[in-house]
Amino acid sequence: MRTILVILFLGLPLLAFSQVEADLSFDKKTKQIQLVLENKYNTPVLLRPKSDDEPKKATYYTITLKDNNGVVIKKRDEYVFRQDSSRKIDFIIEALQKQDYSLNLSTWVDSAYSVEVRLHVEAYNSAKKIFYVNKEDITKVFLWE
Repeated sequence: MRTILVILFLGLPLLAFSQVEADLSFDKKTKQIQLVLENKYNTPVLLRPKSDDEPKKATYYTITLKDNNGVVIKKRDEYVFRQDSSRKIDFIIEALQKQDYSLNLSTWVDSAYSVEVRLHVEAYNSAKKIFYVNKEDITKVFLWE
């Protein structure tokens, strides 16, 4: 019985994260990363915004632009949204709804061969008192052209 309880408690964080799904895509024409986060809960979830106190505890992208030889042209972290954002609603994903985010890379460089996007998600379900972090960041690679 104790073994079953241990397995259940260890599996809860994975179960919690599976309730928020992420889909990343890249538009080659506009050079924009599109992110869609879908809340599978029956209650709203709050995404963790950028915090000056804990900069790596948030929902953010790590973007790496490379040339055709695999040499890094540019790499930096970008938060999906900031606390001081004019769109305060960005950090809430309503129950059983989707929230869209985009990041424009057209001003970063003139050209690149590939774009590697790593997404780190941290969120909180206040109704169920569950805080979760994706165990493995989602990583996708897209061609620039």
